[in-house]
Amino acid sequence: MLECTAKNEDHRNKVALQIRQHISKRGHEQNIIITPSMARYWWKKLNIAVFNGLLRPPKRIYALKWVGDVDTYGECDPQYDRHMKRYVNIRLKESMETRKLFLTILVHEMVHQWEWETLEKTSHHKHFYMWKDTIRRMIDLPLAKLVDDVIDD
Repeated sequence: MLECTAKNEDHRNKVALQIRQHISKRGHEQNIIITPSMARYWWKKLNIAVFNGLLRPPKRIYALKWVGDVDTYGECDPQYDRHMKRYVNIRLKESMETRKLFLTILVHEMVHQWEWETLEKTSHHKHFYMWKDTIRRMIDLPLAKLVDDVIDD
């Protein structure tokens, strides 16, 4: 059991390193078009690196032309199925200024997903921000409520 745990931790660290290297090399690429398959690919990697693979895959990940608040880049939509089992849909703006911003927004929504799956609520309070240090340590991204705080990072 201990060997398996160490092996999982090695895999987690390897994936986290891949994410950090990707951000270092391509994080500042501009005018990124987001697709659901791209978002799902990075969701899987972030789930391993940050959440140790504990999150359940979202029912759907959408990339949408955003209507409404122009400063909104993503949304975790918590739901119950007909058996009262919790799940989420994640909606992302279909274009973002940089790859780093895309990954930052996605991991932000994944923290809300963790809150929903674990606490049955979402917020920008202590349970949300308790992930800030882990996200910074594992993948060197900020966790913030506002996009301006991310762009300035």
